[in-house]
Amino acid sequence: YFEAILKKLMGVTCVVSWAPPAGKTWSQASDLLRQRLELLGAKKTGTWSVDCEAYQLQSGSKVLYLVQSSEHPNSCYGILDSGTCITTDTSFEQIMAKLGNYYQPRRGAHTEVHP
Repeated sequence: YFEAILKKLMGVTCVVSWAPPAGKTWSQASDLLRQRLELLGAKKTGTWSVDCEAYQLQSGSKVLYLVQSSEHPNSCYGILDSGTCITTDTSFEQIMAKLGNYYQPRRGAHTEVHP
């Protein structure tokens, strides 16, 4: 199971692969990650949100994750389950809609994080 979150490090946004601990909700996992970052000296300076939508290839098991962050509202991150990541503008959502014959939104795979 693969999900992605965005975090800001010294002015640079990084896309990081991260799965929640077993038995934890995304809200609990988000709180746990925030606490760990604070233990490392991070300080909360504002609010942000991350939205992740999973799309599955119709003819196989390949998955594409479309990730958006409130810190970069004009960008989308496309992440393949292989780990390949691309950065695009928000028109990538429209491209995914046109690829509906090939990629379908995965049921129950929409994740939003608002710490």
